[in-house]
Amino acid sequence: MKLKITDGSQALLALTPTGSSVALRLTSPVAVAALRHYFELLWREARPLTGAPPPSDSARERQRREIVALMQQGFKDEAIARKLGLTTRTVRRRISEFMDELCAETRFAAGAEAQRRGWFDGSAE
Repeated sequence: MKLKITDGSQALLALTPTGSSVALRLTSPVAVAALRHYFELLWREARPLTGAPPPSDSARERQRREIVALMQQGFKDEAIARKLGLTTRTVRRRISEFMDELCAETRFAAGAEAQRRGWFDGSAE
């Protein structure tokens, strides 16, 4: 399935397997949000074709703590990726995961909620 979400307000969904010639343009905010959410769910479960095993839950948790700590210090995604030896895509995926976990729409809101939950001081709820 080929899908293109443009600016968050519309989506193009291919109606043919190859994605050529015919597409459905959706402008309903509910439909666009649902497609975006569906894509995020699929992306979260995606695995690299290299055959590398997915990180364990403990490795993922360690990455999350390291990323949150670096974000708190003001590092940008690219700098976090370089510092931790990850791809920028992985850093952004981890950030998206914990924003979803915190039910936060913005990074600022995620930081405030993480602080409330004690993620920064090691006394997580």
